[in-house]
Amino acid sequence: MPGPAKVHSIEQLADFRRLLVKIEEAIGASVGSADAGIRSTQRWLADEQPRVWAQRRSRAVRALDDAQATLRRKQLSPTPSGKPASVAAEQKALRRAKQLVEECERKLALTRTWSRRFEKVEQDYRTGTSAARAAAAGGVAEAGARLDGLLGHLDGYRRVLLATRDAAEGPGTGGGGNP
Repeated sequence: MPGPAKVHSIEQLADFRRLLVKIEEAIGASVGSADAGIRSTQRWLADEQPRVWAQRRSRAVRALDDAQATLRRKQLSPTPSGKPASVAAEQKALRRAKQLVEECERKLALTRTWSRRFEKVEQDYRTGTSAARAAAAGGVAEAGARLDGLLGHLDGYRRVLLATRDAAEGPGTGGGGNP
């Protein structure tokens, strides 16, 4: 059997137990905060941004249709001199409208791509933090329970030791100090 335990301070073990509880709370709060940020980002990327770019694309398509109609009207209406009207401004507006539609489609596609990538990164994060989640959910609590048991045994040992010491010193000898 191994030698006697060399415990110098039961209070330090109790302090350590309290620190374990604080660590458990900090882990839980940190993981919870990170989870909330991830959920918020995922919602923004998967729900809000595609809706925004789809709406912008719809407006851009309407603007493109308007620019095409304006160009056709201008091309069909002659000037007072009978010459064809200049359509440079309308063509420029049409090019801008086409570019805007293309940009919206590109941004919508990128948003969808990044949403899928973010889901994969989120899964990696959840896998990587599973140990911290387990610690917050019970690993630290289990260690705390073991420490509580150990502290109970040490306190019982201390009481037996004090009672034995007091009995050995006999009544009236002034014993009863801490081990």
